[in-house]
Amino acid sequence: MMTTTATATRSEHGTPTITFSNLVDKLQQHYGLPAPPPSTDPLELIIWENIAYLASDERRAEAFATLKRSIGTRPEQILAAKHSALAAIGKAGILPDVSAEKLLAIAKIAYEEFDGDLRVALKKPLPQAKKALKRFPSPQFRSEVLVVQNDIEK
Repeated sequence: MMTTTATATRSEHGTPTITFSNLVDKLQQHYGLPAPPPSTDPLELIIWENIAYLASDERRAEAFATLKRSIGTRPEQILAAKHSALAAIGKAGILPDVSAEKLLAIAKIAYEEFDGDLRVALKKPLPQAKKALKRFPSPQFRSEVLVVQNDIEK
């Protein structure tokens, strides 16, 4: 029988033996620094998440670059684009028509409800910022947008 030795993370009294910042330092030493986000613009981060369903990071990056180059990422640019052009970009993942519909929905919400700029909404108190982000698809990504936006403002 093989046994392994593990370092305890709590003392016998239940108090942590390692701080969070020390844990982060150890993770960075092992894995290196995380890659920077694909954009610092909160709207672009939401677009990034929805541009190509179930695509690899590389294919998603290619699709995002194509969107930026050929159509643009501002809400009015996406709203003016043909559905077929958005679906062609969405072919980087599966369900390209669904990706196109999501991009149009995102652009419409950003344009009509936020004047095309989410930064203003994300500077509000946290409950209001979360409420603003709930208007968009990709619930798993909302908190990441808040974290990135918060880091940028520091």
